[in-house]
Amino acid sequence: MQINKFILLILSHFTNTSDRILNIVKRLYELSCKLIPIKVDNDEYSVNLSNYLSLIDYVNLSDITNKESIDRLLDAVLSASQYSVDDTLFLKANKEFSNENHFTGIQLLKSAAANGDSYAQTVLGTYYLFGDNGLPQDPNEAEYWYKQATKSEIREAERQLGLMYRTDNFIRHDYLESYFYLRKAADGGDIMAARELGNSFMAGLGVPRDPVQAEKWLTKAAELDDSEAQYILGNALLYGNFFAQNIIVAISWLQRAVENNHEEAKFLLGKCYREGIGVKKNLSRCYELWLEAATNGEPQSQCGIGHLLCEGKAVEKNFIQAAFWLRKAKES
Repeated sequence: MQINKFILLILSHFTNTSDRILNIVKRLYELSCKLIPIKVDNDEYSVNLSNYLSLIDYVNLSDITNKESIDRLLDAVLSASQYSVDDTLFLKANKEFSNENHFTGIQLLKSAAANGDSYAQTVLGTYYLFGDNGLPQDPNEAEYWYKQATKSEIREAERQLGLMYRTDNFIRHDYLESYFYLRKAADGGDIMAARELGNSFMAGLGVPRDPVQAEKWLTKAAELDDSEAQYILGNALLYGNFFAQNIIVAISWLQRAVENNHEEAKFLLGKCYREGIGVKKNLSRCYELWLEAATNGEPQSQCGIGHLLCEGKAVEKNFIQAAFWLRKAKES
């Protein structure tokens, strides 16, 4: 969940939002796996992450445009806040995990999942998927627990199932099931699912290849600041791969991805500055972008920095530093 974007979306619709709404939105920003308070008209309520996910799924973000939607949001918050969860099994499990007591944590987590805690079911599914916190890797168990969580419309579980059904070495390939769960999660506001749905339409995974649908879903994710979606759009539009070439829009998406610290986007935008594609040629800016990405381990930028140092155009020639970066690129 990209909570910051959810908050900004609400605030962008309501410039004169009441203090009551603003209190709720500001407190939602404090969300963590721990219990968080939400203050409404001076009354304190308690909401945990599981309840918050249910809240977000309850409200279609694109519908938050009128008073009725505000009331739905308030009702959802209050409905999710009717009980305290200080002593839930899930929170106890988290405490055990933080204390490195993995065995006890897993037992509590399993109990919470068996008792219907949908977020515990999602976390348990993820632990089985990757073999984490002392559990063996077991895709079938992961599938089972994710499916339990989807009964409560937990978007993360829906997305993970969608990805599992199209990925090797997990469970059977089932592109139709993959599309079903990714679409359900994306329709429910899951940004990563929207991006992956766009990728499905680009690659023809369970659906026909469709540039219109691919761009629609990738743009939905990109507009909510998913840096990978921004990079995918920028890359494809820059070269006219799958989408009609649009260099101006491509540069715009790459710049946003760079602002979100996407390392490959830094390389590609740096290349645009080096060659003058869609921007004025600027070798110094190219060097800045590549150096930043290279420092963070991006191999194409490491190679590019090496060549710039050999050429001595953007910076003074330095063959020792050039050799260092070229060697780093080869090792990556």
